[in-house]
Amino acid sequence: MNKTEIKIIPSTSAEFEYIKSIRTQVFINELHADGTKEFDEYDLPSANTKHFILFDEGTPVATARLAFTPSGAKLGRIAVLKQYRSKGFGASLVKAVLTYAFAENTVDFAEYVLVDARAEAVPFYKQFGFAPIGKVFTDRGLPHIPMCIDKGVFVNE
Repeated sequence: MNKTEIKIIPSTSAEFEYIKSIRTQVFINELHADGTKEFDEYDLPSANTKHFILFDEGTPVATARLAFTPSGAKLGRIAVLKQYRSKGFGASLVKAVLTYAFAENTVDFAEYVLVDARAEAVPFYKQFGFAPIGKVFTDRGLPHIPMCIDKGVFVNE
């Protein structure tokens, strides 16, 4: 069995370079997202954002962020390197982010979490209890659907 570790890091950490590399490979190089919009105000050191990175056997393979926005806690920029997909890393990462967001002993406690899911990833998010809450829109040149999960719906199994 592989040894995985999930870390929460600030954007000022040297390990943020791993996050930038993973997101660049997945969103810009592979999915052809607009690279000028990949890194935004929620990646700045002043943002109230938690950056998650998943390591497999010491290798950084997946990332996500939890941004505390004016509209609420927002999961985003979930990316798993192509050669590490279909191994449960994305699900592990989403569960870790939701567990953190819904933990009542954190300063950043949330009652719900939003995600703008890429259209083809909607079934992935539904497995955790996310439900669509709006219509398709374009973000970074890719179709997305806004979704939400309430704290009471999430079960970390």
